[in-house]
Parts: sequence; C-alpha cells; structure tokens
Amino acid sequence: MWSYLVATFFLGYIVGYFCMDDGIDRTNWSAPYWEMNNENGVEIVTHINLKHLVGANKIVLIMTYVPWDEKYQKKIKEYETIAQKAKQITADVTVAKLDVVVEWRAAEILDVTSHEVQYFLFYKGRHFSMPDYKDGAALVKRLRIMSQPSWSPPEVQGTEHQVKEITNKDFVNLLKEKAFAVVLFYKPQSLATERILHTYELALDNLKIPAVVPRSKFGFYKFEAPDFPNTMEKYGVTELPAFKLFRNEKPYDFNGPLLNHKDLANYIMFHMDRPFTPIPDPPAFENFVKTHNDTAIVVGFFESTSLPKFPDFVETATLLRDKYHFVLMSTPTVRSNGEEKQAEGWTMAVFLPRHQHTPHDEKKSILQYEQATLQMMVDFVKWKATPLAGERTKENAKIIYSHRPLVVVYSKIDWSSKKSDRKETEFLRDKVAGAAKDHKDTMFAMSDISEFHEEVNRFGFSLDPKYDLHVGILGKDGEYYRRWDTTHMSTKMISEFVAQFKAGEIKPYYRSNQTNSLLPPSDVKELTGETFQSEVLDGKFDTLVMLYHPLAKYWRLTFAVLQDLTTNETYKAKKIQFAVLDASANDVPAYFKLPYYPMIYFVPKGYPENPVVYSGSQSDEAEVRLFLDTELERFKIPEICNEPVKTEL
Repeated sequence: MWSYLVATFFLGYIVGYFCMDDGIDRTNWSAPYWEMNNENGVEIVTHINLKHLVGANKIVLIMTYVPWDEKYQKKIKEYETIAQKAKQITADVTVAKLDVVVEWRAAEILDVTSHEVQYFLFYKGRHFSMPDYKDGAALVKRLRIMSQPSWSPPEVQGTEHQVKEITNKDFVNLLKEKAFAVVLFYKPQSLATERILHTYELALDNLKIPAVVPRSKFGFYKFEAPDFPNTMEKYGVTELPAFKLFRNEKPYDFNGPLLNHKDLANYIMFHMDRPFTPIPDPPAFENFVKTHNDTAIVVGFFESTSLPKFPDFVETATLLRDKYHFVLMSTPTVRSNGEEKQAEGWTMAVFLPRHQHTPHDEKKSILQYEQATLQMMVDFVKWKATPLAGERTKENAKIIYSHRPLVVVYSKIDWSSKKSDRKETEFLRDKVAGAAKDHKDTMFAMSDISEFHEEVNRFGFSLDPKYDLHVGILGKDGEYYRRWDTTHMSTKMISEFVAQFKAGEIKPYYRSNQTNSLLPPSDVKELTGETFQSEVLDGKFDTLVMLYHPLAKYWRLTFAVLQDLTTNETYKAKKIQFAVLDASANDVPAYFKLPYYPMIYFVPKGYPENPVVYSGSQSDEAEVRLFLDTELERFKIPEICNEPVKTEL
C-alpha cells in the first residue's frame, strides 16, 4: 500500500514547470536581506527570507499552518523528525514551515488559500504540486531520490499538449466553434498559476480524445484575466487561478482536482464524454445500482432521443453530473390491445440509494410533465435526489450541501457492520427525516459530530454523551443559528425550531467567554462576544478593535500599539474607544472577516454594520494612527451635511 502511495506521490503529484520562458519572474529570488531561524530542525519561513530559501536550496519542502490547528499539532513532531532525517541523508533538502497568520505576506506569495495544513515543494526554484503525505519514512526516501543528479520530474511530452493562450475576443470567436473546451483563468507572476498550469499540461498528456468527435472540436486554453474584470464576472470567476469548462461557448463550473495530473485528466475526460450512461434493460440497471450506490441515480426514460425534451434532460445531466449519476433508458414496453409496444413519451425518475431510504423518503420520484422547463427539471433533481436526512461529509459538503440555509443535525454516525450502531444511526436519521418532511422547502443534513467538530464547537454544543442530537442552522448570511441542547430531542422539537427560524424568531448565536487573559492593566477594553454587541455594535463611541487569537504570534505588539493610542489626548477628547477580543473563544458577526490574526477594525458609531478593515503594518503605531485619523475625518461628513456616507471593507 505504501509503495503505491509513494509511487503516486513521485509520479503524479511532484510536478514542476521547467520551461525557462514561463513568465515567472525569478530575478530577485536570492534576496540580499534575509535571516534564517531554525526550530527543532525545521526552518522558519518569513516574507523576508522566502525567496532566498527557495532560490538558494535545491529541494525545499514547506508546510503552511496555523498554530491552533489540531492537524498541525498532530503532524509537527513527525515533520520535525522528517526534517532531521532528511538533513542527515543529504544537504540538498531543506524542510521548513510557514505560520500563515504571522507571515501572511509570505502566504500571499505562495497563494495559500486556507488555514488547513498544506505542503509546497520547490525543486531548483520551481514550484511543485504536493499532497499530504501518509508515511514520513517514505517521504524522506523520496526526497533523497529527488536529490540525486539523475532525477528529474515528469516533462510535458510534445508541443501539441501545450496550453494555448487566448484573448478576450476568443471567448466569442473561438469557443463557439468548440464542442468542449477548458480554460484556465490565471494571473501572471503567480506560483499557484505556475503549479496548476504545469499540472494542466501534464494532464493533457494523459487525455484520450473520444474517437467519434474530431480533435479540432476540443480546445485547451489559458487566459490572463486580471485586466478583464468584466469577463471574469461574466463567467463567474471570483478568484485566480480558476478553471472553467465550456460547451459550445456556454460556461460550466469546474469541481475537479488540482494536485494530481492523472486525476485532473480523468476529470476532464469524464466531462468530455456524454453526461449519462446508456443502459439497455432492467437487469443491467440493477447491476448499475449495485455499483453506484454512493449517491442518487437519475434515469431518463425516452421513447426516442428526438423528443423535444431530450436536450433538456441532457443539459440537466450536464449541469449536475458532478453530484449524481445519470442514466438513459428506453421507455418500458406496455401491453395494449393484445400486443406489446414501447411506451410513448418520456419520464424522468430519481432513485435514492437504498441505505438512504427512510420511512418518509420517496424511494422513487417521478417527473412526467410535457410542459416541464429545463429549470423545472434541474430543481426536480436537486430536491428529489437529496434525501430528507442525507449524510453530509467533508467530501460532499461543497458540492451537494452548499445550499443555505442548511439545517444540520450533528450526531455520532456509524454505518459499520455492528448492527446496534447501525440501527442507532438509522433511528436518529429517521427522527430527523420526520422533521424534514414538514419543511420540504428547506434542506436538512446529518453530519458526524467528530468529522465536523469545528462546527460543533462554533455552535457551542455540549459534547456530553447524554445529548444524542445537536441541531443548528447554517444561515445564508454566514451566521450560525442553534437550538439549545436537549436530551432525547424529538422530531417535534426539531420541526418547531426550524419553523421558528423561518419566522425570523431565532437570533444568530455568538460564543461569549471571559478568557483568562494575561493582558497588562490598561485603558484597552477586553471584550467578550456579549460585550462586543453592547460596547461596539450598540455603543455610543467610535471604536478601534483588535480581534486576535492567543496562539497567533505577535498580537501583543498590536496590543501595545492600541495601549499607546489610549494615552493620546486628542483621542481621549473625542472619546475614542480601544478594545480587544479573543476570537478563539468569542464570536463576532460574519461580516467581520478574519483571514488572519490579529485583525484591526474601525467601527464608527452609528454604522456598526460597516466596519472598516485596517490593512497596514500591525505593529506600526504611526500607520495605525494615520488610518484612525483618516476614518474619523471621513465619518465626520454625516454630521455636517446629514447625508449618508459610503463605507466599504
């Protein structure tokens, strides 16, 4: 097993872009001002030393993390061992780590998009795709092999697989001629672009173009997007780099893998093929059901593919193929006037997986309506293919359960062969489905309490085993709405809570905890979730507030800046309030974004829903003072002319 994973890591994930004229500027990758610090054999990455680290070492492995992440805390000891063993074997390997909260500038250079542990591998200054490793010893061995003079990463075979650049006009002139096209929207001078672009080109090496369609009808392109915001908006591209699929000029979402070029190739080939599986007869369908029991199966029964509704069925399958299995069958034969003949017309049916059946679910849902529109078909599948109380996992959360609001019931979920555990899970699921059947306009899901422990903590639910269920709602506004814990919660209790939420009677839940702070005495107010509401949002003073995490480094430097500002006589005269809040134990409204810690916000009195974020140096008192003075001056305008002031984050 480990040899297979190692081979996959070696051949599939470790890819680099080695064409020298690739548009990535590396002229300053040996920065003159740098300093390296070491912690248990692991180099500490900063925005100052990153370019030197990558440019001066043959092989560099970087782990990105936040200190409070449980996965990081479990991994770091083994990672330190990997660093020490790798250094003993060869001096060509450098193992490093990057705290993305402290060194957010370095994180931006690497295009880090998550607080979850990620890995970045550089070989001779080039960026590689890198998954999480499974075996530390195998990883050390692979790094040693990579350090050998004879080793080189996989290359793109042949210029026909190079991704072609397109212009803004080509979206109209070129893509309309293509039956299928893939476009990578990218920004130049981006390490993520470099990594993904090469993975993309390697994937093209592995593509098998369907023989029934001329190769000229397929296109694989890249588009430099930053100067064309209108084009990005038109095609729903919100961040770069990003893939979009096109069929005859029409855009479709890309939900595929980005690390492994073979997986990417398989995903592209899956989308190049027709979006449904033709099945000849009922026995073949039964076999299909047995091997595709992970999600719902949508069957289109058509007398003929020339029927007017067949293109709508194909488009429905195309839009939802990443979520569900689609099948095409002929309409069944019927007996009429003593003879058997094929039934006329069309029917669409949704079959739920057997293990998701509850007494309240329809085992099979039928749509047979000649006036049905494409949108009606799509909506029919979305709602009927999702069980009343289906299981939401990390894998399907963003694809199937991205709808908001979403009612989530957290419990222990165990589908193991142990009959008692399985029966308990079925009992709880049926209880939830009983509530869901009364609210069919609202999506419900069950989530394992361990798998989603971060959400459980955010909701403030008790982990006492006497509570078999915890019920919360993930709001459309990004807020969390919870029902208080009750032992042996009934179907009626769940249903009533959802009804109260829909009636607007449930307020967002914010954790509020008095922390055991080691902050020195000062005029800076220490807030909780509760006092943040009363002192800042409902308060009578302009407020400069720092939101911090106690495990994030350097927040004390920012606190010292606020502490000094409290002594400013001008601010005292204006009654400016300075405050801090431990965001690890207390919550603020969702419109206070927390991409890193600490964050400084100016909250003007009278405009609590329009906080202004400070984006300068967290430890530069003069810069913070300039920001505060600018915002105070800007928010004086309404008092003079009585006109609303435009604010933005």
